[in-house]
Amino acid sequence: MEKNLKIIGLIAIIVIGSVSVVGFFIFYGDVFQEEGIEPSDNDERSWRLFNVGTHNFSSLTDAVVNNTYWKLEIGWRLTLEGEDEGDDIIVNITVRDQTENITIGGRNITTRVVWEEEYEDGKLVERSENYLAICNETKEIVYFGELSTEYEDGVAVGTPGSWRAEGLNKPGILMPGIFRVGDRYWQEYAPEEAMDRGENIAANAVFGTPLGIFNSCVIIEDSNFLEPPRGEYKVYAPEIGLIADETLVLTKKGYVTV
Repeated sequence: MEKNLKIIGLIAIIVIGSVSVVGFFIFYGDVFQEEGIEPSDNDERSWRLFNVGTHNFSSLTDAVVNNTYWKLEIGWRLTLEGEDEGDDIIVNITVRDQTENITIGGRNITTRVVWEEEYEDGKLVERSENYLAICNETKEIVYFGELSTEYEDGVAVGTPGSWRAEGLNKPGILMPGIFRVGDRYWQEYAPEEAMDRGENIAANAVFGTPLGIFNSCVIIEDSNFLEPPRGEYKVYAPEIGLIADETLVLTKKGYVTV
């Protein structure tokens, strides 16, 4: 196994309202390449699938069962802002005081509902109710499905991309319990609806947002097996969660009443 060191720098200037903010990172991480193995981006076998097996799950994280880069604590909210194709975008990610039961392999698993709401120019365009739980043994944040609703002028118009980890659909990994650069895994595995994947790109990243500079961040490239191979890069900070998603950067964090 060959181990390489990569050093990459990037600066992005993002305009929020009338204020320009700068998101930047300089990251380095170990890149692993196994001799004789060159996985294809479009080969399903190249990506790890979560196996429920006999694992136990919790719908909330705590001092014992926790994940460094994902909080499942009631009322925890992250707000990211930026611009996309001329539209002002705001995304709120909120852990709700609500659970959803998922039946898989004859087991009933209680998941936590996490809302992700996207606003374009002040109007709600999408709300996703994500069903998450943490694996007690591996500390992975496991993704059991979502109900994704699109809106036009305040009216729900459809639920494309919605899925549940039942039947042929399988749960995915939203955040590994142990972050290893080079690991690949399925985030969503619903062949008729959603086939998202994650690849750990780098660790020990330093990233700046309007809230300050965050150390020890990790970077994940998300891609969709059902669409062209271009991926999207997301940055996560320890004990906080998502702080950057393409052109969006973290502008608020904290607990709210839900």
